[in-house]
This record gives sequence, structure tokens and C-alpha cells, in this order.
Amino acid sequence: MLYTIEGIVIRSFDYGESNKIITLYTRETGKAAVMVRGAKKTQSRHTAIAQLFTVGLFTFYLSRTGTMGTLNSGELIESHHALRSDLHMAAYASYLAELTDRLVADDAAYPYLFDQLAAALNSLEEGKDARIIANVYELKMLEIAGYTPVFDRCVSCGSGAEAGRSPDASTGNPDQIHGSISATMGGWLCPRCREQDRQALPVS
Repeated sequence: MLYTIEGIVIRSFDYGESNKIITLYTRETGKAAVMVRGAKKTQSRHTAIAQLFTVGLFTFYLSRTGTMGTLNSGELIESHHALRSDLHMAAYASYLAELTDRLVADDAAYPYLFDQLAAALNSLEEGKDARIIANVYELKMLEIAGYTPVFDRCVSCGSGAEAGRSPDASTGNPDQIHGSISATMGGWLCPRCREQDRQALPVS
């Protein structure tokens, strides 16, 4: 079957003397492994499209029994050359790509996550704070992996936000909610359960 689909190259490695195998992350089908023949040759028309972080429109053939496609053609949408040429940005972009590759199942498609990854790569290239970009993307990945922190109730006793509601000492605001965030327990602890994790961070 022939596919024509937009994808982001999240993994690329050499195969043989002249070929590359790339892993695409796509909006519609999730991850796809594709053989790019001749991509290592200087004059190859596929050299640019097989680079890490590249966003492109890929046309590849995938047999019904096969697990790897073969690239027929590719149209470059965004090269992200700047990400590969700067060590700092390359490190963060590689981290985001590897996080996606490791946490997303082969047959799982998350259109929202595809858009988030594309936006994160663009933000890195624009020079925005790489740590903040990585932290935001990590939170999106935690949701995909099933580890989303719980903030709407106490992770220890299950009580709702009302358990932590009290007037703010400085403003008298009756809507101020107190408690702690426990990384170990995975979310918010009400004031009564604060001692369940002595390393929990107090927050309003």
C-alpha cells in the first residue's frame, strides 16, 4: 500500500553503505519505519529529507505483511537545520524526539502530540527557553504514558479542593487553596495529608 503522509523524523541511522532507516512520527498513523535508499550519497535527492528533526511530506510503500516501508519520494516542509547545527538545541531536540520514540507505541496515533512536537521544535529554533519547552512537552508525554499528576483531588485521601480551602493570610481571599505537591505520590496533598510525604512542596 502506498502512503503519502506528513511526518517528523524522530530517528535516523545508517544502514549499509548508502542507505538510512528513519522513524517518522505522523499525525494519522503514529510511528512508521522507512528505508531511504541512497540517502548517504552526496547527490541523492533523499539526503535532506532523511535528516533528524526534518518535517516533510513522505510517500512510501508498505506491504501488508511488512513492518518497514520504502521511501518513494519526499517533499521538504521544514529542515530544522539550525537545530542540528547548534549543540545546545540539538541536545534538547534529540531528547524530545527520543522521548516520543520511547513512550509512544508503534501503532498509536496522537494528532495532538504530533502538533505539540512540531511546535516544540519550532520554538527551540526560535530561541525560546529550551528548559521550559522540554518541561511542557514532558507533561504532555506524561499524559500519553498514563502518569498525569492529579491536581483536582488529594492523592492520599481523595478529598476535593474544598479540603484545602482557607482564607489567604495576606489578602483574605476565601478562594485560596493550600496544600502540597508530591512528586512521589503523583499529585496534590491536602493539608491533612501533608505528612504523608515530608518532601512534598507547599503550594497555593
